[in-house]
Amino acid sequence: MDDFARAATRLTTIILDRIDGERLLVLGDLDALDAGTVSDAADDRACQFVTPWLHLSREVASVGLDAEHADWTDRTADAAVVYACKAREELDMRLANAAAAVGDDGTVVLVGHNKLGITSLAKRARQSFRSVERIESARHCGAFALQGWTGEASRLSREAWWSQRRCELTGLTLFEAPGVFSRGHLDDGTARLIGALKHQRTGRMLDVCCGGGVIGLREAARTPELEVVLSDVHAGAIASARRSAAANGLAERVTVVAGDVYDGVTPRFQTIVCNPPFHSGSDQSLEVGLRVISEAGTILSNGGELILVANRFLAYAEPLSAAFERVDVLSEDGRFRVWRGRRPR
Repeated sequence: MDDFARAATRLTTIILDRIDGERLLVLGDLDALDAGTVSDAADDRACQFVTPWLHLSREVASVGLDAEHADWTDRTADAAVVYACKAREELDMRLANAAAAVGDDGTVVLVGHNKLGITSLAKRARQSFRSVERIESARHCGAFALQGWTGEASRLSREAWWSQRRCELTGLTLFEAPGVFSRGHLDDGTARLIGALKHQRTGRMLDVCCGGGVIGLREAARTPELEVVLSDVHAGAIASARRSAAANGLAERVTVVAGDVYDGVTPRFQTIVCNPPFHSGSDQSLEVGLRVISEAGTILSNGGELILVANRFLAYAEPLSAAFERVDVLSEDGRFRVWRGRRPR
């Protein structure tokens, strides 16, 4: 949990006594500590926590709290607290979800750190709510009470938040949820990895940290005998990958799972493909990429390969050499490098 969310949690405990109702819905990226803090401050009210991140939902559930791994919930509540996030459209969807959950008479409280631009976010919310009122400002955070949804009625349904596009490079029809990496376009790194896959693979392929799943879906589409598994921690990514697989007639040959790196998948694979994230909150982090590399040997076959794309400045050369007997570069340009590690040690 980053410092922004932790500060917002402390502010939430201050304003809970101003929120009416017995059932409280909390939408945001809270870990077990912060969820516990909110639950304790809520006294006897029933708290339901919803987060799109698998590891956070597991943490919250592990301490006995009601947690759901989802980017949209059909639960109802008397009031809702929504934690601000950097992805604007994802936040818009969370606010609409909260408004649908509490109905016309309930209150949605938007909480966030000043460095996330909480005042600007509250101003943006005025486009969709009849009333937006600041109720607290402390600990470098702000809290705003939102009432009366005035946005499009269709936006109170999950279906309205899907985007659909055709990916020219792959020929696939893609459905993407808010918050999914590279929504609305094919990012350059992924395009370079796809271009580096010159020959068709056989056996089993895992697209880990798959996002919307475009890499694995493309390989499944062009190689009917290939068994493909897509895995991600984000609920929106998982839902997007599943819907895109169905839209392209691949649902029976592509398995989509919720997993934290290799958690949730069954060995063994001949190929792993990955465009790993390298940010954690607002900080740069190689943690996920290093796990993808160092743990690959646990699920790859003896002669298996990991194909990974990353920005050139990210230091993956030594970890790859430590994890694989042979490492080479399949493709590169001024920004990206496609690494291949073969025969895990």
